[in-house]
Parts: sequence; C-alpha cells; structure tokens
Amino acid sequence: MKVKPILHAINDCVSVHVCLAVFFAFCWFTHCAAWLKMEACERRFAVMNEGTLRTMALIDWIAANRGLVIAYVILAIGCVLFLQLRRRPSWTHWVTALTFCVPCLVYWRGCVHIMLKFL
Repeated sequence: MKVKPILHAINDCVSVHVCLAVFFAFCWFTHCAAWLKMEACERRFAVMNEGTLRTMALIDWIAANRGLVIAYVILAIGCVLFLQLRRRPSWTHWVTALTFCVPCLVYWRGCVHIMLKFL
C-alpha cells in the first residue's frame, strides 16, 4: 500500500475539521473578550443605542446557554464527519462547514461591535 494516497486522504479529512475548530475557537475568544469588556465597563458605554443593548443581551444569552453552543459545534462537526464517512465530494464538506459558520460570523460581528466601544 502506498503512503501518498493515505496521507492525501487524511489531509482532506482533517483540514475541514481543523478550520472549523480554529474558527469556533476564534469566535469563542471574541465572545469572551466582549463579555469581559461589558463587565469591565459595568455595562455602561458612551453610546448606549438600541443595537448595543440588543448585542449585549445576545452576548448574555450565549453566555447563559453554553450547552446550546456546544451542541451547535458538535452538530457542525458531526455533519461534516457524516459527509466524509459517506465519501461525498470534498466541496460538500466545505460548503457544509461554511453554512454552519454564517450565524457565527453574524454573532462575531456583534461581539466586535461591543469590543470596540469606548467607555
């Protein structure tokens, strides 16, 4: 058995999972930084508009429901793993992973909005 096809198959399987793990870790870091910024400012910023209040409420809700976040991450990884076990084309793995990343990008934008607010 040749080694090169085995290494290529492992690389195809692992790359999507590593990208998902890095992306979700980056989102979690941003969430923690935004939550710490809210706590450090005692939830009072110079500009407290409706968008800021909604984003702060969403960050609080995510912090209170970590089990939902863990289930979402497991579902995303499970779907990609299922596609890999069924030997589907690699583009389907990436499309599935990107589809699961879209809501996280929207949430990430809100966290960055809070992180960049002035006192």
